[in-house]
Amino acid sequence: MRSTVAGLLGLIGLAAAPAGAQEGLTAPTTCTFGTFGAGAWPGACWRPYAEDSPFNRPLPAEPRLARGSAAI
Repeated sequence: MRSTVAGLLGLIGLAAAPAGAQEGLTAPTTCTFGTFGAGAWPGACWRPYAEDSPFNRPLPAEPRLARGSAAI
Protein backbone atom coordinates (compact mmCIF):
# COMPACT_ATOMS: atom_id res chain seq x y z
CA MET A 1 0.00 0.00 0.00
CA ARG A 2 2.79 2.42 0.90
CA SER A 3 4.55 1.90 -2.42
CA THR A 4 1.28 2.52 -4.26
CA VAL A 5 0.75 5.79 -2.40
CA ALA A 6 4.36 6.82 -2.99
CA GLY A 7 4.02 5.99 -6.69
CA LEU A 8 0.84 8.03 -7.00
CA LEU A 9 2.41 10.97 -5.23
CA GLY A 10 5.35 10.76 -7.61
CA LEU A 11 3.00 10.85 -10.58
CA ILE A 12 1.17 13.83 -9.14
CA GLY A 13 4.51 15.58 -8.71
CA LEU A 14 5.40 14.92 -12.34
CA ALA A 15 2.04 16.16 -13.55
CA ALA A 16 2.36 19.30 -11.44
CA ALA A 17 5.66 20.42 -12.99
CA PRO A 18 5.61 24.18 -13.56
CA ALA A 19 4.79 25.43 -17.03
CA GLY A 20 7.93 25.83 -19.08
CA ALA A 21 9.93 23.36 -16.97
CA GLN A 22 10.84 21.41 -20.11
CA GLU A 23 11.69 24.44 -22.25
CA GLY A 24 15.13 24.31 -23.78
CA LEU A 25 15.43 20.55 -23.37
CA THR A 26 15.80 18.73 -26.66
CA ALA A 27 16.65 15.16 -27.54
CA PRO A 28 19.86 14.67 -29.50
CA THR A 29 19.56 13.90 -33.20
CA THR A 30 21.89 10.89 -32.91
CA CYS A 31 21.44 7.85 -30.76
CA THR A 32 25.03 6.77 -30.24
CA PHE A 33 26.36 6.15 -26.75
CA GLY A 34 27.57 9.28 -24.99
CA THR A 35 25.57 11.82 -26.99
CA PHE A 36 23.12 12.55 -24.20
CA GLY A 37 23.03 13.43 -20.54
CA ALA A 38 21.17 15.48 -17.97
CA GLY A 39 18.86 17.85 -19.81
CA ALA A 40 19.54 16.17 -23.18
CA TRP A 41 17.87 12.76 -22.98
CA PRO A 42 18.05 10.21 -25.80
CA GLY A 43 15.45 10.21 -28.53
CA ALA A 44 13.10 7.37 -29.37
CA CYS A 45 15.76 5.70 -31.54
CA TRP A 46 18.07 4.99 -28.57
CA ARG A 47 18.16 1.43 -27.23
CA PRO A 48 20.12 0.62 -24.08
CA TYR A 49 20.75 -2.99 -25.12
CA ALA A 50 22.16 -4.69 -28.23
CA GLU A 51 19.83 -5.96 -30.95
CA ASP A 52 20.48 -9.57 -29.88
CA SER A 53 19.85 -8.89 -26.18
CA PRO A 54 17.11 -10.92 -24.45
CA PHE A 55 15.53 -7.58 -23.54
CA ASN A 56 14.94 -6.76 -27.23
CA ARG A 57 13.27 -10.03 -28.22
CA PRO A 58 9.54 -10.08 -29.00
CA LEU A 59 7.41 -12.11 -26.62
CA PRO A 60 5.39 -15.04 -27.94
CA ALA A 61 1.60 -14.74 -28.06
CA GLU A 62 1.33 -16.86 -24.90
CA PRO A 63 4.60 -16.49 -22.96
CA ARG A 64 5.53 -18.95 -20.21
CA LEU A 65 5.17 -17.19 -16.86
CA ALA A 66 7.62 -17.58 -14.00
CA ARG A 67 6.27 -19.39 -10.95
CA GLY A 68 5.29 -16.85 -8.29
CA SER A 69 5.36 -13.90 -10.70
CA ALA A 70 1.84 -12.88 -9.67
CA ALA A 71 3.33 -11.79 -6.33
CA ILE A 72 5.34 -9.05 -7.99
